[in-house]
Amino acid sequence: MDKLQWYLYLGYGPYIAIALISFALFLGWTVGNLSIKKNWNFSTYINESYQGAIFGLVALVVGFTFSNAIDHYDARKENVRHAVTSISNATHYSDYLLPDDRDELRRRITEYLNMRLSLHENIENLNHLDNKATNITNFGRQVLILTLEAIERNSGKNKVMTDELLKPQVISMLENYEKGRLLLLNRPNLLIYLMLFTFLGVTGLIGGYEMAIKQKRDLFFTFFYALVITATLYVIFSMEFPASNKLEQLRFNKELLQLREQISQKS
Repeated sequence: MDKLQWYLYLGYGPYIAIALISFALFLGWTVGNLSIKKNWNFSTYINESYQGAIFGLVALVVGFTFSNAIDHYDARKENVRHAVTSISNATHYSDYLLPDDRDELRRRITEYLNMRLSLHENIENLNHLDNKATNITNFGRQVLILTLEAIERNSGKNKVMTDELLKPQVISMLENYEKGRLLLLNRPNLLIYLMLFTFLGVTGLIGGYEMAIKQKRDLFFTFFYALVITATLYVIFSMEFPASNKLEQLRFNKELLQLREQISQKS
């Protein structure tokens, strides 16, 4: 199960599905031909009720995973937008700190932002991903401690301003990351994906078997079906696992990347 989750994280979901469908088509075609060879009086009857029920189940599971992927993607994207707001505000309100504390806090916030953006880079396995996520959490706690110490070293009106404005934004920044880390783990049970792959294999088996016993190779619609399924799964897994490729990472973290550019220009 861990291996499957790792392959899905890497973006191999659509390729697993198309390979499974292709194998099932070949298997169904082979079984159908063997059935005809063993019995020349073989009937070409196909139970359309069973066939319709199976394809209906496939549509149901695909629709369920698609809906979940959209919900999860929207929630994670909203989390990124909140992160941009809290990090931007924390950087802005650090102006009320003493100069040395301000520069140090901004350096730490920038490093924290870089760690968040590089979370999915050079991942060897899911345990490695968990370890990197934990390191970001620990570093965030250090940023909070630095902020509290810097506020204590402040004085007068600036101390009140940083306590009322800066501290809540830093806390919000850390809480936002923790919510994002939980959202990263909030995916459908792997059994859903196993069921989806199983049903896709069954539909491929039925298609190959039906073409064999009817002695009709419907290559155009078979190719079109495989293409539609592959495209649909690509969209599903791109939303469910947006870190699966570099392009999706850039698109998903666009606002954070723009924020980092803005902070670097001000430094």
